[in-house]
Amino acid sequence: MSSFNIANRMNICLKTQARQAAQQVTLIIQERLPSHIESVGPLTCKYQIELADNYYLLTLHVRGVLDIICQRCANVFRHDYDNETKLAVCVNDAIAERLMEHFECIVACDNQIDLTEVVTDDLHLFSPEKHADKC
Repeated sequence: MSSFNIANRMNICLKTQARQAAQQVTLIIQERLPSHIESVGPLTCKYQIELADNYYLLTLHVRGVLDIICQRCANVFRHDYDNETKLAVCVNDAIAERLMEHFECIVACDNQIDLTEVVTDDLHLFSPEKHADKC
């Protein structure tokens, strides 16, 4: 498994990466964060890309520490973020619509994705907005 440190953007060529072993990168995300996230420490992202019939399957495992503003009490708390996601990366909307029953899908008509953007989207979808316990 290779390891890289990435500060802002990380464009991935799906065709090239599908022929390689799993990769690990460190991402620093500071832009386009959800409003309830005060700060994000470095995120470790392990990813693998597999070529399927007419799409790529992207498996992501992202870990790191988030400082979150609780939407109930407005206090900041630390959260150990640990999320695994599988995405079908499709070349057009028609393929994505067919696969939506089985996978979350994104469209990348040029066979490239920005890993930073994908991880940022996951933070919007999967980071908690409040303490696990009632405040």
